[in-house]
Amino acid sequence: MKEADNKVVKYTLRCLNAFLACLECCVKFVTEQSYIRIALCGDNFMTSCRWVFWNSFNNALDIGMVAGMGGILVKIGEFTVAVLSTIAGYYYVYS
Repeated sequence: MKEADNKVVKYTLRCLNAFLACLECCVKFVTEQSYIRIALCGDNFMTSCRWVFWNSFNNALDIGMVAGMGGILVKIGEFTVAVLSTIAGYYYVYS
């Protein structure tokens, strides 16, 4: 049996790939937020990373709610701009 045909190996590698992609997103988030904290407070990088990690960990529900509401508000804004542009274009053409 070839190693490439082994379904357990394929499944394990897919799970590992998903885990590493998630870890990469988390590291990018913490790094970005740490640079913002450095700019605001003047702390060093490791102190900022520690603060961002624990603050995000303790307020995960709040961060998720804000991200969800932000996405909804962006969609409402996009819809509003599209409708108002259509109405304005209609009145411009037919007036």
